[in-house]
Amino acid sequence: MASRQKSCVPCAKAKRRCEPQTPKCPRCARRGTNCYYKNQPLKVLIRSGGEDPDSVAEFGNAARLSGERASRDIQARRTGASTPVSREIRMPGLHPACPFIIPVSMLDKRSLQILTRDVMSWPGKFVRKLEAPFIHSSLLGAPSLPRPLEDAFTACATYACGEENTKDIVLSIIERRVCQLIDMDLSAMSIEMHLAALQAFLILHIIQLWDGNARQRAQAEMHSYLLESWALQLHRRVMEVSKKQDGPITWEEWITLESARRTAIVSMMAQGIYEMNRYGVCSYVPNMADMPFTTHDGPWNARNPDDWKERIVHLKATVAKYGDYANRSEDDPDSEFGTFLLRPCPSYVERSLILETLKR
Repeated sequence: MASRQKSCVPCAKAKRRCEPQTPKCPRCARRGTNCYYKNQPLKVLIRSGGEDPDSVAEFGNAARLSGERASRDIQARRTGASTPVSREIRMPGLHPACPFIIPVSMLDKRSLQILTRDVMSWPGKFVRKLEAPFIHSSLLGAPSLPRPLEDAFTACATYACGEENTKDIVLSIIERRVCQLIDMDLSAMSIEMHLAALQAFLILHIIQLWDGNARQRAQAEMHSYLLESWALQLHRRVMEVSKKQDGPITWEEWITLESARRTAIVSMMAQGIYEMNRYGVCSYVPNMADMPFTTHDGPWNARNPDDWKERIVHLKATVAKYGDYANRSEDDPDSEFGTFLLRPCPSYVERSLILETLKR
């Protein structure tokens, strides 16, 4: 039964008067406290694979909050007002370097539901198939998993088998695994271990954000900046490795680089989708726009080196930045992964309308 409490949880615990507002009440905003309400359930279907988009209908209602602020942002751009850069952009609007990543206020409810469902399904896919859009199937043939992924796998398996009466114990196990990851020193890791650590962190982070209790969700929100930092560091390492490569690349090297590219960009995307659901705002667009990935699924789906070589050549699989990919013409995406990334973006017709609006 839903609680009748209107105050946010921190104000109620402190027995202070609360003026309920989103994303934060005035008292929590002044104190820098994580603000949440008992009547803001974050329900998911990770255990069942998240197949029913209607299960997130209530969670998607927050997007309507951003309409007025988005229109003000677009108006400011028309009049030539200065535009914040990178992480200073904290409201929806057309990113100047990537104008076709759509403002949250224009994102339809159905698209937000599908995006949320896709993200919520990743832990289930990982534990059932040892796969995800950013985890390559070659792990199935490996003699063992990297330690971070092994710990995440056992935690996810425990989570998938858990019952309601054991949920608190399972979540405490996930919490300890996350703490172990956070204590790792990225500077001392190889790029492969950095990749495995970020993949494990993201999988457990999704469970905490979307199916954790208030404590888990609050911790996950506090860890969001750390997940973003790890993703940006991995992105930079991949760019450095790519620049130094002179000769031909092997299949194994390509898997590592492409897995890292995909993991970095979906780490941003997953948190952006959470923000869109909860606040109607996405602040990760600037960093995502600069992140590259291979625009065709063919090489990713190859099962051996020979198949991979053939697909790389014949499919003309190029590496493109997300911002450039979002600015593409009306061509259909050549990959499932690309379709997922383009879902927040307007269609070709909508782009033309946006450009006309910006020219006025």
